[in-house]
Amino acid sequence: LSSWSAQQLRLRIDLLLKKLPEGSQLKGLHSFRVSAKQLRYVAELLQEFHPDKTTKQLLRLLANVQKKLGRLQDEAVAAKSVARLSSKVSKKQGKRLQHMSDSAKVAAESKAVELSSWLNEKIVPELNRLAQTLDQSVRPAPKSAKDRTSFKRTRTAT
Repeated sequence: LSSWSAQQLRLRIDLLLKKLPEGSQLKGLHSFRVSAKQLRYVAELLQEFHPDKTTKQLLRLLANVQKKLGRLQDEAVAAKSVARLSSKVSKKQGKRLQHMSDSAKVAAESKAVELSSWLNEKIVPELNRLAQTLDQSVRPAPKSAKDRTSFKRTRTAT
């Protein structure tokens, strides 16, 4: 991975981590998912030009985040849709639909808590590890003692 590409991914990982919601709010998790998707698109583009192991690991991780948070978003949207539908049908059917919606909402909120823990316990440490690996590709390799002394000699000779 080129130094520039590694630096770009590193900066974008930092931005993604800043968007991690503090709680398990559905809107915050959805926003994090959208940000993860944006980072994934950038990583895919950079991977085309500079394939490397760290970017592949990042892509797999982001795909997993998108998949799990996407399912949560789908469940939350379904619960809202059923709730809206419950007001447009007969009273008896509406009660059943409202009960289904309430159950789905509780399940989505429970899953949000679970996914929030997963993000904090598994994904954040892995993103930090990948960021550190990218940092190592951005920093220039240390010069050997011979290189440093010849540089000093050249510098003092002029």
